[in-house]
Formats: sequence, structure tokens, C-alpha cells
Amino acid sequence: MIKKNTRHVIGILTTEDAHLTDQRLKSVLHNYPRPILFKRPGDPLSEFAQQFETIEVADEAAANQVVQERFKGAIPFLEQTVPDPEPDADPVPEVKPTPIRVGFILHGLAFGGISRVILNMLEAPVNHGLEWAGIAIHSLNHLDQDVTEKISRYCPVYSVQESEHTLQAENPYQAVIDRADVIYMTGIVDRIPLLDFTEFDGKPVILSAHGQCEFSRSQIETISQYGGQKIYLAVSQSAVQSYPAPLRDQVRVIYNGINYSRCAPLLDRKAVRASWGIDEDTKAVGYLGRLAYDKRPMAAAEAVQELGEGYHAVYIGNGYAEDNLRPQIRQLCGDRCTILDKTEDLGSQLAALDCLVLASPLEGGPMIVAEAWLAGCPVVSTPVGMIPELEAQHGKLTYQLPQNYSLDHLVNQVRAATSGHSQITEWAHEVAWQTFNPSRMVVDFERAIRDGILKTVPRDDRVRVGFAIGSCSMGGVSRGIITLLDQGCPGLQWSGVAIEGPGHFDPETARLILKHCPIYAGQDHPNYQGLVTIVPNQYQQLVDRSDVVKLWGTIQTRPELDQVDWDRVTVITAAHGQCEWTRLNIDVSLKYGKRHLLMSVSEGGRKCFPEDLRDQVNVIYNGLDFKRCMAQRSRHELREAWNVDEETALVAYLGRFELGGKNPLAAAQAVDQLGEKYHAVYAGEGVNQDEVIAGVKELCGGRCTFLPRTEDVGSILAAVDCIVLASPSEGCPQIMMEAFAAQCPVVSTRVGFLPELEPEYGKLTYEVPFDPSPADLAAAVKRAVLDKDDLTGKACAVALQKFNPRRYARDFEDMIRNGTVVTL
Repeated sequence: MIKKNTRHVIGILTTEDAHLTDQRLKSVLHNYPRPILFKRPGDPLSEFAQQFETIEVADEAAANQVVQERFKGAIPFLEQTVPDPEPDADPVPEVKPTPIRVGFILHGLAFGGISRVILNMLEAPVNHGLEWAGIAIHSLNHLDQDVTEKISRYCPVYSVQESEHTLQAENPYQAVIDRADVIYMTGIVDRIPLLDFTEFDGKPVILSAHGQCEFSRSQIETISQYGGQKIYLAVSQSAVQSYPAPLRDQVRVIYNGINYSRCAPLLDRKAVRASWGIDEDTKAVGYLGRLAYDKRPMAAAEAVQELGEGYHAVYIGNGYAEDNLRPQIRQLCGDRCTILDKTEDLGSQLAALDCLVLASPLEGGPMIVAEAWLAGCPVVSTPVGMIPELEAQHGKLTYQLPQNYSLDHLVNQVRAATSGHSQITEWAHEVAWQTFNPSRMVVDFERAIRDGILKTVPRDDRVRVGFAIGSCSMGGVSRGIITLLDQGCPGLQWSGVAIEGPGHFDPETARLILKHCPIYAGQDHPNYQGLVTIVPNQYQQLVDRSDVVKLWGTIQTRPELDQVDWDRVTVITAAHGQCEWTRLNIDVSLKYGKRHLLMSVSEGGRKCFPEDLRDQVNVIYNGLDFKRCMAQRSRHELREAWNVDEETALVAYLGRFELGGKNPLAAAQAVDQLGEKYHAVYAGEGVNQDEVIAGVKELCGGRCTFLPRTEDVGSILAAVDCIVLASPSEGCPQIMMEAFAAQCPVVSTRVGFLPELEPEYGKLTYEVPFDPSPADLAAAVKRAVLDKDDLTGKACAVALQKFNPRRYARDFEDMIRNGTVVTL
């Protein structure tokens, strides 16, 4: 079931103008998919507004009273954050791009994912620059009347034969093309004679791969023969494989958006299960979707048959094979099955299930998986569609079946999925909120069209970007570069990384960088282990290969830097902190080259730039590799390895062992004050490693554990009860971002992005003052360990929104291609 918290909620007071209320709703839905309308007496509501939760109130004070009674804390109110302009204000005319009219040519509108995703696109509550010209369908076979009726509210649906919700046209394809600027085509496998006689007038055609099978490949091949310029889309990286190899670099992946409201239950779980004839102790194993042989729908029934009493199969859906499959299901399960036709009340069914089974051999972007994730229903699935790539990015989201799974494997995964509360299901829910937003789908769809028509970047016209950094050590800056390289930017090419020398060289970091580009140094060293390319001047090598170079990591000029003609490139000068070192680093970077792009990883970092340049600074929050934040080992396993029981609170410091700038002894000071049942965990390395370890042991005695730096940050964050970050200054602290994502409480000074995010979202950490006393630290750690508030859930939502790695890469590329270049 969708979690009941407030991080997706915003309150909106209605107005006397229904259109203005609609505008307010649409302006927030991208970030707040669960708005609550507080309706004042006499205020009208449109049909659009009526679909959202509405509470009758007399005025704003009454609305606030409702909030206090219903929620743990305050929720934002749009009227307070986006006030109406004064009546006599001179309005600034809004400049909007010319609308693009989009037409669709489909094989049909049968029950299935493609029909649903087009409807979700049309229904998406977001302002955009697209107009829907119409849909032409080849066949009325298996027409989904419900979906077609809803689509017809937004645009006409044409077919050769007339039906209840379609318009008859002699040539339905021409009717759509004549009304459109760009044509979206999918599902056409065989050439259609009438389509061959249709005049496309050279209009662009959007091809979209919705699967990864022979059917998908065939329809791409057929549709490529129609129209003018092509725009290539796919619903997952797996579906990109449906395109010929030479085209795959040009394909843009846009995940299917889902209708959030369909995933919310309308009926009580017990009532739904009672209608299925089962009690709360019985495990309901479901299959929802088309009844078709290519979906392997019998897997759920096979599992229920093998598991025996206490398990019940639930099948909801229709399809060409339903007459044959339904008797087979009953034969396997007897009276331990429920078989129903498709329903629009998807949320109630998913909330009543204990798991969903999808055993398909091939999928593109299975919507039922996304909907189940959002609804909090555990999923047992083969690694199909978007699942492998999202699990590679975020960690485990499903109870996975191999393609050649055995019955024993299927049974064990169903048993595990139905065993109760799971971090897997909870995390999948969070990922679904961020990934399958229908508004984002439409925004990305419009951007793909505009980029495809107006701003296609040829491969040989990409901007070459290099990085000159102090060392190849593992820290926040290196991790940010690796995340950027891993995400990729279609209009950029990575030219290399130049390092000053071998200090703190980390081979694992180097290997991650070498997946994308070479690393250069001026002199060889045993630390490099053959991973670094040695050249006479590493910076000259980088400049010769680049159009733009990010220069970071030095606070003094050096001969090898002075010898380089930096005027040949645009230099990115960046603030990764907010301290004196950062200011010195910026001063040095600004000395090299005439053209500069200025960036900071936090708003506070602007202050490190000369005052006359601060308005030109691009603030781009670091992107976060969420996969690193997922536990690979269990909490119990790690605590057992550390010889710590479950009753003991673990207080952690993860990061550089550096006494000057990080205050790493703070965690140990808190443990020393709190005494027995508190234990310090230290993971990392650094210049003051020996001193830090000695100081921790002196404070904690035997109540401490030391670990080397590790990539498995998620397991440590899951095993400890809080982390302590008591630095005097930070820019965009990596470990704080990772702890937020892992829902690990953070005790921290008010550093980095906290001063700019907390006014908007509220407290995200258990705050301590700068230069905290041991008593300050102990009190904050105790609050973090014992607090039952939803602070970590809120912090996780902020991390998902603000530190999205795809947004990070997109903003970085946008700065390079479109940012203001400062000439010095």
C-alpha cells in the first residue's frame, strides 16, 4: 500500500477562479503528486480539480487546524510559497515555445501497456508545449473501450470502421498526419497498403521500442521506412537492443509514466480479500495483465499448486489466450484461485495481494511492475525490461527469477516475497516515485522531440571535457566525477583526467575512471600500478584533447600548469567546499585561461568566489550513486562480525581521517560520554589515520571497530544506528547524501547544503553546534538513536529529489553547452 507520509503532500487553498486553481495544481504535481485542496465556501472546482482529495474549510486558519489534527507536522501551502501577484502589478508576458502537434499511428488500442502509457501521457498533469493531434489505429480487434473512451476526451481517435469511441475516416492515417507536426508510430510490423499511399510530407517520425523481442525489432524496421527525420525512443535500456546496432547511440530512453491514482487503493484490503474468499493468513499470489502465452502467466498458479494450503492464486486480466489459460489455472489450483476480468481499480487489488509474479522471458518496460512497486506490492520477476538497469543503479528491487528458473526457485522466491515487511519492497516504492512520474515522462518526451528536430548533436560535434584534479584518491570530488562519467552526457565526450601526483592514489578509483577515459600524470610512480598514462606534461596533454577542462585541487600555481596555453579551452572553476582552502583553490583556477564557467555544489559555495562573479555561478548539486547506498550484507551479519549485539547502538564515522578539516573524533567523543551499549565504528583512511585510530581507542577503549575504506557503504549504513559529521565546513558532503538515501540518521553541524535545503524541507539532521562539546555530541546521538519521528524518511525523499544522478549529468551538460562564459 502507498506509504502514508507527507513528503509528497502540499496544501492548496482554492480561489474564486476555477482556472487559477487548476493552474496551481498543475504547477506542483511534478514534485507533490498528492495535493490536498482546501476548498473555501463558494469556490468552484473544475472536473480536473475534483479528482484530488478535497477538504471543506472556512479559511486558511481552519486548514492549518486540519493539518495539525491529521499529520505529524506542518505541510507546505502553495498560497504561502507562490503568492498571487498584486492586482496593480504589471504582468511580465510569458514567453512560451511554439506548441508541437503530435499525432499517433498505432496498430490498435487493445488492452495492454502501449494503450495505457499513451493514456497516461495524455492525462499527465503538467504544463507542456505539446498538442495532441489525434490517433489513427489500424485495427479495432480487441479494442479496449475504457481506454479508448478516455483517450477520446483529449483527441480524436480515427479508424477505417466507426465504433462507439472512434471516428470513421477514409484514410485515418492521413487525417492524423494532416493535423500533426510530428508522428509517433509503434506496433506496425507488416506494411499496410493504405499507409503506403499516405503522404507524410517529410514530417518527422518518432519510433519507440516497447519491447526487446522479434516483434519489437520488426516494427522498428517497418516504421523506419515511413516519413522524414527519425527520433528514436525506447522504454528501457533493454528495449534499445531492438534497434540496429548503428542506431543505438541515438536512442533516448524514457521510462513509462504511470498513473499514480490507479495505484492507490479505493477499497479496504480485508474487503477485497473477502471477495476472493480468503482470510488474512492466506498468501495471495497474483498475476495482473494480458493473458497471453508469451507472458508465462502460469507461473503464479504453478507456485500456488506447489506451495499448497495457505496460498491462493489471483488472476486479473484478459487476453487472446484467456479461454485456454483459465481452465488450466483452475486445474492446477482447484478452489485456491480467483480469476477476474481487468479492472480500473488496480490499487485495491495490489494492496490486497502478498506478491505479484511476472515470469515473462522478454519485456520492454512492464507497467504492472512499476505499478506494483509504487503500490508497495512485492514483485517476483525475471530480469526483464527496465528491472536490470534500475537494480544496477539502485540495488535490489525484486525477488529475482533467472530466465531458466526451476520450480523450486520459483517457489522459494514466492515464499520469500510473501514473508512480510521487506526493505526491498520499501526501496522499490521510493524508486518508483522518482522514476515513473507521468509528468516527467511528458517533459522528457517533449524534450526528445525538440532536441530531435532542432538540436541533434552529431557524434563528431560533441564537446570534449576533461578534468584536472589534485589526486586520484577516493573522496567527494572523485566520486562526483565517477557518477558523472557513469551517467554519460549525449552531447559531451570525456577526454581524460590529469592528476598532480601519486599522493593517496586509489587503484579502485582509477579503474572506475578508466572505464570512460585515460588518466595522465607527468612522472611514473609505483603507486600507479600501470593504470596511469605517463606524458611530459599531463595538463598540456589534457588541454590538447579538450574543449573544456575542469581545474580543481590546487591552491598554488605550479610550473607544469604555467607552461600550458589555457586560453585554448574554457576552464570550469568549481567550489566543492565553503572554506578558506576552497577560496584559495578558486583564486588559482581563475589565473589560468581567459574563459571560465563557474559552478558550485551548493549555494553556500558562491561565497568562495570573488563578489563580482557570484551571480554567474551555476549551482549543481552532486549526483548520488544510489546503488552504493543499498546494503549488500545484512545488519545482523555485520554486527556479528564486529562482535556487537542488537541492543548496542552503533555510532559511525565514514570518510577521510583528517583532523584539521573533518573532526573525525566527534563520534568517539559521543560514545565515550554515553558509555556502555554505545559502540564506535570508523571506516576510511587519510593523512591522520594513525592519530585518529589512537584517539578513538583512547576514548572508547574496546568499544570501537575500524574498517578500511569500502565501496559497500550501504551495508555499513544499514548496520549502524547513526553517523556523525561534525565538520567545521563542507560543500556537498558525500556521506551525508548517502546516509540520507540509506535512511540512516545523521548527527551533523549545519554545513554544506543543509542551510539551503532545511528552510524548504525542515530539519534533516540531528544538529550540533560548530566545535561541539562531547556533551553536545552525546545528546544529539542519543536523540538520533531513540527518535521515532520520520526524519530519515524525509531526508531520503530529499536525496531522491535533489541528488538525482541523471539530473546532475543533464545540468552539467546544460552548463557546458548553454552556460554563461565569464571572460577575465
